[in-house]
Amino acid sequence: MKCFAKHTSINLLLFVLILLLTIPAHAGWEQLTPAPTSNQLRAIWGTANNDIFAAGDYGTIIHFNGTSWSTMTSGIPQTIYGVWGSSGSNVFAVADQGKIIRYNGSTWSPMTSPTAIRLRDVWGSSSSNVFAVGENGVILRYNGSSWSTMTSPTTLTLQGVWGSASNNVFAVGGPSASSGGDRGVILKYNGSSWTTIWNDPSILRFHDAWGSSGNDVYVVGEAGAIVHTTNGGTSWSLMSNPVQDSTVVLRDIWGTAANNIFAVGDGDSTYDFGSTILHFDGTNWSIMQNPISNTSTKLHGVWGSQGDSFLAVGDAGTILQFDSDGDDVPDYQDNCPTTCNTEQLDADRDGIGDVCDTTPGCGGCSGVQCEQECTAPDADSDGVPDFQDNCPAVSNSDQSDADHDSYGDACDNCPNTPSLDQADADGDGIGDVCDNCPSVCNAQQFDADSDGIGDVCDPTPGCGGCSSIQCEQPC
Repeated sequence: MKCFAKHTSINLLLFVLILLLTIPAHAGWEQLTPAPTSNQLRAIWGTANNDIFAAGDYGTIIHFNGTSWSTMTSGIPQTIYGVWGSSGSNVFAVADQGKIIRYNGSTWSPMTSPTAIRLRDVWGSSSSNVFAVGENGVILRYNGSSWSTMTSPTTLTLQGVWGSASNNVFAVGGPSASSGGDRGVILKYNGSSWTTIWNDPSILRFHDAWGSSGNDVYVVGEAGAIVHTTNGGTSWSLMSNPVQDSTVVLRDIWGTAANNIFAVGDGDSTYDFGSTILHFDGTNWSIMQNPISNTSTKLHGVWGSQGDSFLAVGDAGTILQFDSDGDDVPDYQDNCPTTCNTEQLDADRDGIGDVCDTTPGCGGCSGVQCEQECTAPDADSDGVPDFQDNCPAVSNSDQSDADHDSYGDACDNCPNTPSLDQADADGDGIGDVCDNCPSVCNAQQFDADSDGIGDVCDPTPGCGGCSSIQCEQPC
């Protein structure tokens, strides 16, 4: 009791100061600035939050060691499209002109490749069973000592490869952009041979695959397409999502469980979504706001290690980091990734922050002040912190979002049509993408002749004059 009394007033003052200083500004996706490189990043992979590799144009490879990003010497000038490893000291990267390099924990070295064709992706089930895929349907396999060419059932470009085991591997792709044509393709390897299990012209081309198991596999591609199998590829279904049938190209997919999957890509204009991140919660795909939403920046890769500890990479060295607790410390660097702790204090230096450590080594009579958990602001007092609230200025505790565009129905100017930029050119409170007169103010949206054109901008509205129907007037 004496110890408590001695420190009570000091502790209370420190608590108030810490609380005021540690209210987070925002959460979700944050952009790393300055970027470690200005070169385009096309792939990302890691073994853990303190061992992450990102690679891209001009042989660029950067590495995160748990503290900072640094540039590595790849030894090649070619664009690197894929990176994967069986451990932090056995990492493979594939590139233009069939180049393959390998990292042994200290340096990158070239490997003998049996092809000069551009390689697009790499994945393995072990250090002695690695697959690389690329243009013209090329498939290579590494057996622990050398690479060899496998018999491929397609000549289409293979963009991605992923598997759950040595005898359950998927490769996906389609026609190259220059050759044109609509024909996405999915191949499967059963341990002895590759076969085509999807060759449907309804999908232009696929870009990547990921699965939570050998049966539960997701494939992403052009026009916002996401196809899904629950039986290992015997049958596939097209998944509904907010960017389906748009110009969005979904280029990569990664998850930690069947109810925590991220897909990244980009549209061909800022109006048509621009830079895009989708999240699947096991039931629905939803758009996630990010710092480069509605820009033309392409996102090429996504990877995560646990929970929501995800990163995405793209043009001009772009690295997006996910912060799930709103303390402005990205999850992959956060010692309490799901509990707000801006200062990251760790009294006992065990790598677990005070606020989420069951034995923090501080507080009480220890003489060491524990960090206190942040309290995130809730401007609309709906019980949902602003950084998680899809309508931070409008009370909506149910967070309903019918079109899954990251804007809650209570504040969405097009609640049934995805609208990332919430543009409203005529200021009538109706978003441009669902406004029947987007350039003329008509908040009531009257359309007497039901032709999809509002009365105020319809040259033949079917109302007014001698008609018994009253036309809406411009605002």
